[in-house]
Amino acid sequence: AAAPDRATELATVAELCPLGTLDRARLARLRARILFARSRSDEAAPLLLDAAAQFTAAGSPLARETYLEAISATIFAGRVHGPAG
Repeated sequence: AAAPDRATELATVAELCPLGTLDRARLARLRARILFARSRSDEAAPLLLDAAAQFTAAGSPLARETYLEAISATIFAGRVHGPAG
């Protein structure tokens, strides 16, 4: 939690492993969460939406939670970047 650079490195290593559909979705969600935690930028929401779509395709109940995270990230980034954000 306090080492986003290390977490990003570990996610990169995990991508090199053979992963199933659900694990790829989890990894995509993790990367988006790391990005959002680091920068609170508007770049995280599309990544969360992509992860949510992957969860949906896999039939995972994590899809709903990830869609909600994408909405929250969008709202938060909009507030940070002002009315034009």
